[in-house]
Amino acid sequence: MEYASIYKTLKHAHVSFVVLSYVLFVFRGWVAVSGTYRPGKLISIFVHGVDTLLLLFGLSLVVLLQINPLVTPWLLIKLIALVGYVLIAAIWVRRGMTKKVRLVGWIVAQLVFLYIVSVAITKTPLLI
Repeated sequence: MEYASIYKTLKHAHVSFVVLSYVLFVFRGWVAVSGTYRPGKLISIFVHGVDTLLLLFGLSLVVLLQINPLVTPWLLIKLIALVGYVLIAAIWVRRGMTKKVRLVGWIVAQLVFLYIVSVAITKTPLLI
Protein backbone atom coordinates (compact mmCIF):
# COMPACT_ATOMS: atom_id res chain seq x y z
CA MET A 1 0.00 0.00 0.00
CA GLU A 2 1.41 3.37 -0.94
CA TYR A 3 1.84 6.34 1.39
CA ALA A 4 -1.04 8.41 -0.06
CA SER A 5 -3.43 5.49 0.28
CA ILE A 6 -2.40 4.86 3.89
CA TYR A 7 -2.81 8.57 4.68
CA LYS A 8 -6.31 8.71 3.13
CA THR A 9 -7.40 5.58 5.00
CA LEU A 10 -6.10 6.84 8.36
CA LYS A 11 -7.57 10.32 7.89
CA HIS A 12 -10.96 8.93 6.82
CA ALA A 13 -11.03 6.62 9.84
CA HIS A 14 -9.97 9.44 12.19
CA VAL A 15 -12.62 11.84 10.89
CA SER A 16 -15.27 9.11 11.02
CA PHE A 17 -14.46 8.43 14.68
CA VAL A 18 -14.51 12.19 15.38
CA VAL A 19 -18.08 12.34 14.07
CA LEU A 20 -19.15 9.19 15.93
CA SER A 21 -17.52 10.39 19.15
CA TYR A 22 -19.31 13.74 18.90
CA VAL A 23 -22.69 12.13 18.21
CA LEU A 24 -22.22 9.88 21.24
CA PHE A 25 -21.18 12.86 23.39
CA VAL A 26 -24.23 14.90 22.32
CA PHE A 27 -26.52 11.98 23.18
CA ARG A 28 -24.85 11.26 26.53
CA GLY A 29 -24.80 14.98 27.38
CA TRP A 30 -28.46 15.32 26.56
CA VAL A 31 -29.27 12.37 28.81
CA ALA A 32 -27.07 13.79 31.60
CA VAL A 33 -28.73 17.19 31.36
CA SER A 34 -32.21 15.64 31.24
CA GLY A 35 -31.64 13.44 34.26
CA THR A 36 -29.03 11.09 35.55
CA TYR A 37 -26.61 9.47 33.15
CA ARG A 38 -26.03 5.86 34.15
CA PRO A 39 -24.66 4.03 31.15
CA GLY A 40 -24.69 0.27 31.02
CA LYS A 41 -21.47 -1.68 30.72
CA LEU A 42 -21.87 -2.26 26.95
CA ILE A 43 -22.48 1.43 26.26
CA SER A 44 -19.43 2.40 28.32
CA ILE A 45 -17.25 -0.13 26.52
CA PHE A 46 -18.52 1.09 23.14
CA VAL A 47 -17.94 4.78 23.98
CA HIS A 48 -14.43 4.13 25.31
CA GLY A 49 -13.69 1.94 22.29
CA VAL A 50 -14.73 4.70 19.88
CA ASP A 51 -12.64 7.30 21.72
CA THR A 52 -9.65 4.95 21.90
CA LEU A 53 -9.80 4.29 18.16
CA LEU A 54 -10.17 8.03 17.52
CA LEU A 55 -6.97 8.69 19.47
CA LEU A 56 -5.12 5.75 17.88
CA PHE A 57 -5.93 6.89 14.35
CA GLY A 58 -4.94 10.46 15.27
CA LEU A 59 -1.65 9.22 16.71
CA SER A 60 -1.10 7.11 13.60
CA LEU A 61 -1.48 10.23 11.45
CA VAL A 62 1.01 12.11 13.62
CA VAL A 63 3.53 9.27 13.27
CA LEU A 64 2.94 8.83 9.53
CA LEU A 65 3.29 12.55 8.85
CA GLN A 66 6.19 12.85 11.33
CA ILE A 67 4.62 15.80 13.12
CA ASN A 68 6.06 16.84 16.47
CA PRO A 69 3.44 18.59 18.62
CA LEU A 70 6.18 20.46 20.49
CA VAL A 71 7.17 22.31 17.29
CA THR A 72 3.74 22.35 15.62
CA PRO A 73 1.65 24.94 17.47
CA TRP A 74 -1.73 23.95 16.02
CA LEU A 75 -1.29 20.32 17.06
CA LEU A 76 -0.07 21.25 20.55
CA ILE A 77 -3.08 23.53 21.06
CA LYS A 78 -5.39 20.82 19.72
CA LEU A 79 -4.02 18.33 22.26
CA ILE A 80 -4.31 20.83 25.12
CA ALA A 81 -7.89 21.62 24.09
CA LEU A 82 -8.63 17.88 23.95
CA VAL A 83 -7.53 17.50 27.56
CA GLY A 84 -9.76 20.46 28.47
CA TYR A 85 -12.69 18.92 26.60
CA VAL A 86 -12.29 15.61 28.43
CA LEU A 87 -12.02 17.31 31.83
CA ILE A 88 -15.06 19.51 31.21
CA ALA A 89 -17.10 16.55 30.04
CA ALA A 90 -16.02 14.38 32.97
CA ILE A 91 -16.38 16.97 35.73
CA TRP A 92 -19.20 19.28 34.67
CA VAL A 93 -21.37 17.08 32.50
CA ARG A 94 -20.99 13.67 34.06
CA ARG A 95 -20.56 14.66 37.70
CA GLY A 96 -22.32 18.03 37.77
CA MET A 97 -24.46 18.30 40.88
CA THR A 98 -27.21 20.40 39.30
CA LYS A 99 -28.96 20.39 35.96
CA LYS A 100 -27.67 23.92 35.27
CA VAL A 101 -24.04 22.90 35.88
CA ARG A 102 -24.44 19.89 33.56
CA LEU A 103 -26.07 22.06 30.88
CA VAL A 104 -23.35 24.73 31.02
CA GLY A 105 -20.66 22.05 30.97
CA TRP A 106 -22.32 20.34 28.01
CA ILE A 107 -22.44 23.61 26.03
CA VAL A 108 -18.85 24.59 26.95
CA ALA A 109 -17.58 21.11 26.05
CA GLN A 110 -19.27 21.34 22.65
CA LEU A 111 -17.69 24.75 22.04
CA VAL A 112 -14.28 23.32 22.90
CA PHE A 113 -14.96 20.36 20.60
CA LEU A 114 -15.86 22.73 17.74
CA TYR A 115 -12.69 24.72 18.44
CA ILE A 116 -10.63 21.49 18.19
CA VAL A 117 -12.26 20.72 14.84
CA SER A 118 -11.61 24.26 13.58
CA VAL A 119 -7.94 24.00 14.57
CA ALA A 120 -7.69 20.64 12.79
CA ILE A 121 -9.20 22.08 9.60
CA THR A 122 -7.38 25.43 9.51
CA LYS A 123 -4.08 24.24 11.05
CA THR A 124 -4.03 27.44 13.09
CA PRO A 125 -4.58 27.69 16.85
CA LEU A 126 -6.21 31.11 16.64
CA LEU A 127 -9.90 31.82 16.98
CA ILE A 128 -10.98 33.17 13.62
